Amino acid sequence: MGHAGDRAAVIYPHATDERHWEIADTLSDMARKELERRNRSGARRAHKRRRAS
Repeated sequence: MGHAGDRAAVIYPHATDERHWEIADTLSDMARKELERRNRSGARRAHKRRRAS
């Protein structure tokens, strides 16, 4: 991998794995919040339609 020592070759993949998990968790949180926002928005529109009927 071009590292000067074996220690670096062992540390960096672990750090990369940790970062990938952090990114995945962040994206998951963002997606969940967006779905919740859309569900709330859809519920408001449905409520307005029922009231208008």
